[in-house]
Amino acid sequence: MILLTVYIMTYLDTSVLIYSSVIQDKLKYEQSKEYIENLISEESLVLSPLVIQEFMYSLAKLKIANSIIEENFNFFLSFSSGQVDTGILSRARNICIAVDDFKNFNDAVHVALAEKHADKLCSYDKDYMRFKNICSIEIELL
Repeated sequence: MILLTVYIMTYLDTSVLIYSSVIQDKLKYEQSKEYIENLISEESLVLSPLVIQEFMYSLAKLKIANSIIEENFNFFLSFSSGQVDTGILSRARNICIAVDDFKNFNDAVHVALAEKHADKLCSYDKDYMRFKNICSIEIELL
């Protein structure tokens, strides 16, 4: 009998990438780096073009050197899949309608992308918990 190990595909929110790249909080830095390394070794890391875009923008706002931003872009791009299309935007709209709040539309887009490409969404952002009971994936806060 052959046993297969099935890993849960995990979509990371931008916050996890930022904490793994910039030491703002030493515990979160170490925790997020280890978390990402484990996901990579398990081949279960999922990012989206939206995460990559927000990550690059955030690094630039934090005045990180362009060479480091480019290095991060090149590394994480291979884990990016999917696209923000009208189906994703419509799902994000429905999520916002369900929670009666459009202020976190970007987060709803992340949830819709995660629903399509992963089994779980992981973040440091507590705002995602508002979507926990209306989405088809697990939401985990680090």
